[in-house]
Amino acid sequence: MSRSRLSRAACGTVLCCLAAAFPLYSAASEGSSPRPAAVPALGLLGTKALAAVAAPAVRLTDALRPKATGVRVALISSGVDPAALPESLRGRISHPWGAGDQLGLGTYSSSVLLQLADQVKITSLNVFEKGSLKPARQVQALEWAAANAKNLDVVMLAASPHEFLDPVSEAMQSGYWKTVLDVSADQPLATRSGLVMGIPMDAGQRAKALEGATTTERAAAARFAATVHRWQKVREVIASISSSGVSVVSPAGDLGPGLQTVLGVANLPEVISVGGFDGRAVSASSASGPSIDGSVKPDLIAPSGIVGVLPESSALAKSLDAAGVLSPSLSPLWDAGDAPSRARARLDSSLTSATLVAAATGG
Repeated sequence: MSRSRLSRAACGTVLCCLAAAFPLYSAASEGSSPRPAAVPALGLLGTKALAAVAAPAVRLTDALRPKATGVRVALISSGVDPAALPESLRGRISHPWGAGDQLGLGTYSSSVLLQLADQVKITSLNVFEKGSLKPARQVQALEWAAANAKNLDVVMLAASPHEFLDPVSEAMQSGYWKTVLDVSADQPLATRSGLVMGIPMDAGQRAKALEGATTTERAAAARFAATVHRWQKVREVIASISSSGVSVVSPAGDLGPGLQTVLGVANLPEVISVGGFDGRAVSASSASGPSIDGSVKPDLIAPSGIVGVLPESSALAKSLDAAGVLSPSLSPLWDAGDAPSRARARLDSSLTSATLVAAATGG
């Protein structure tokens, strides 16, 4: 299966190319890539509005409901708590790394998938610990997906893109980017096109650049180098998954609408990043491009107003309950009876939108 198997038509007319629906200025059009914007302080889900805005209802008509059947999804997220879901649906989810969901993202996303994709098969891979994404687990989950690509149709990255940033954005957010620049930038690097000035990643060149550096400066340079190598590994694995015909889908994030608020892996060309659509226009908090390399992002927008279920004790459920967004009277659209969990919400988040796109991937 190729990426063309992602059926935009399956979602009716509500999936749109963002380039046409919401054109953005890109410095790449002038021959240069935009500089990474400063990364803001980020809370749960990396969103400014999620805990305060419930999306308008989206009626799942035949035109909107994806036609794919038996979609096989690797759900890379915070795990899934089967106890929150109807018993008849729990068998569609496997938990090779263990069941449970303290955060709530994975359960919410799986509940949307179970409504949209008939006979969906979900493999839940938990990459979170104590509420935070663990980069090493993210890499392991992607490697698992690459090794099992023949048994998958789509990899769904059901987490906020800011949880796994590119090296420069991570260094800026963590406060050591200036140190890296001061100690190792503008080093002469040999390339096929001749000498260029930059930050060396080669161990020998880096050691030379760090002669006379303080312990703090060396630590910052080492951390940055490790982040670069990890990011490169993620890019290589995602490219491998994509080249095998498996779609990789990610929410664009909810830090918009300012320019260059699409962060992390959602920037990668092999990743289908999805923005939110509230039924009238692009969601107010949906992240905008361009990407860190000047490309148009996100790739698509899709509806966000689909009911989702969360574990009642999860961090996200507690946050939404405090904001008055949970509504126990909401009913998921499945023929499986009522969900045990009363923590239900219809969120104006690109997470919902990306899940809809993942469900539209042909099985």
